Amino acid sequence: GKGTMRMQFKDGVVLKLTGSGVHMAGRALEISRQAWQQRRRWQARHVAHKLQMAKTKVVWSNAAHRSMMQAFWATVYPDLPMPEPTLDIAVEGWKNMGFQSNDPCTDFRAMGLLGLHCLLYLASHYPERARSIIRDGAPKRDYPYGSVGINVVATLVEMLGLGRNGAGLIGGGAGEGDDEVSEQELQAVQGSKLFDFFCRLPPDAPPAGPTPKGAREYGGKEEGEWMVHGNANALEETFCAAYEMLDNMWVHEPPANILFFNETLKKAGEALKDVVHTHPLISLSELRARTLLYAPFPSALRPTPPAL
Repeated sequence: GKGTMRMQFKDGVVLKLTGSGVHMAGRALEISRQAWQQRRRWQARHVAHKLQMAKTKVVWSNAAHRSMMQAFWATVYPDLPMPEPTLDIAVEGWKNMGFQSNDPCTDFRAMGLLGLHCLLYLASHYPERARSIIRDGAPKRDYPYGSVGINVVATLVEMLGLGRNGAGLIGGGAGEGDDEVSEQELQAVQGSKLFDFFCRLPPDAPPAGPTPKGAREYGGKEEGEWMVHGNANALEETFCAAYEMLDNMWVHEPPANILFFNETLKKAGEALKDVVHTHPLISLSELRARTLLYAPFPSALRPTPPAL
């Protein structure tokens, strides 16, 4: 009737509001809608910047690119000097990092600077995990880590509605960094399930500094500008989780030989899509925890999903 509002939640609970409660609920819903739209715009700017990297060619002559390569190498092999690129197939060099040749720039052509950026993020934020996969793993991995990481990046780009099967042709790394993401490509990204997933991921902690004006205490953390902005590293963290998911699958159910590794890559991509489409994750720690659920453990040993 007039002046009443009936709200039904996913768990079946029905809430009936009357009088001033209707106005307050409507105002709260409008504020939530505006905050969600602001978060989407904020996340879109971050994702567009990352995707622009995929259009940027990785070259040794670029000081910033060389510095990133140096940091990537030093994290995995801190006691060894970074090798220079070479065509000598008898030298291990960068092939020890899982690239197809001793010049990793040839591998990065597929996803440009974004591929290097994501591999460096994994190595710098999770160095022990990166070293266990590339260098010290038991069992010893025999798949090309660097090339596989670039393929994981390509999978994420396709899930964002771009790449080979999407609205745009992100990747190829042929530009110098000034080839911006088009409006058509950005619209495709914002229409994808993966982008919504990025928007739902808050940071693990609010940013340092004074509380934003108008913020209030929410769930033990400050809500306000932080809740509007979300997580600036959603793409990179999803990459790390996807890579670990793939590695878990390889460890527990390795392919007969490397020629069948694409099947493992495909399975990991499908498992990631399942997470994105069906699990309303609320933190990065839960995202990382769920990667373990997709290793083919026996059912009796399968970890219990974290409570949501």
